Amino acid sequence: MNSFIVLNITQSYIEIGKGGYYEPEYKYEIPNPPLRDYSELEMSRFFKKCFREGLQMATKDIDIILCEEILCSLLEKQKYCVILLRMLQCSSVTFIPSPIMHCLSSGTRTGLVINIDYCMATCTPIYDLRIMDHFLKSTSRAKKWLLSRGSSEASEDGLHSIFISDDMEVPIVDADEKSINSLIKEVLRIVPIDTRSSIQSNLIISGISISPTLIAAIEKDTEAQIIKCLGSWQGASLYSSILYRSDIKDNMLRITRESFLERDQKIPDWYNNRFEASV
Repeated sequence: MNSFIVLNITQSYIEIGKGGYYEPEYKYEIPNPPLRDYSELEMSRFFKKCFREGLQMATKDIDIILCEEILCSLLEKQKYCVILLRMLQCSSVTFIPSPIMHCLSSGTRTGLVINIDYCMATCTPIYDLRIMDHFLKSTSRAKKWLLSRGSSEASEDGLHSIFISDDMEVPIVDADEKSINSLIKEVLRIVPIDTRSSIQSNLIISGISISPTLIAAIEKDTEAQIIKCLGSWQGASLYSSILYRSDIKDNMLRITRESFLERDQKIPDWYNNRFEASV
């Protein structure tokens, strides 16, 4: 079996490490995010830096498990495949939605995953390791939103404003600026009633660190219970040994270098395979 590497790609940083490890071996902060604004050539420099400086290893014939953002576009995936499969000559790329990996690293198959990235925060309900895409919500109240208001993710008041307060000095111009807690309560209201209790008892927050005081405030406001999460990279690392068993080597979320270069296989997408793909 070839070596396999776990990549967790967000718009503000990249985590990389060997599958089976407890923690990523290297974290690269994206200069001037978001990552999607960079060209393939510029992105390739970031990836090379991760492999050469972070892991000190060559990339040829390595299998990649890539944790993707829940709203990662096919255009972004195309860029990742060009860089990893064509430029760096990796053997294959397997795309795994990060919310599912967050659940695995939290020891649950069901939950509500809140991921706060640079441009957007997403609220993704998961039931039995399946994405309930009809109920997925997002807001622009994320890291960029905080920076534009002179705050940061290190500020308790700033984090409070993206989670709880809808009463801001700058009026909300559309639904994309709703507070995260508003989205949590909306999702819990609209998910099927037979799933609501188990989802509500497993609220997972990723992308930032929050204080015990803010945790208590979020739980009080949403009536949801926050559980500890190791991270999507850790979930994918734990899952990697199962993913690369010989009997499931060919799966619908993987694309090989040969098939990509021959252009006879579409870029795998969890949404298109949501009724078939399961962890």
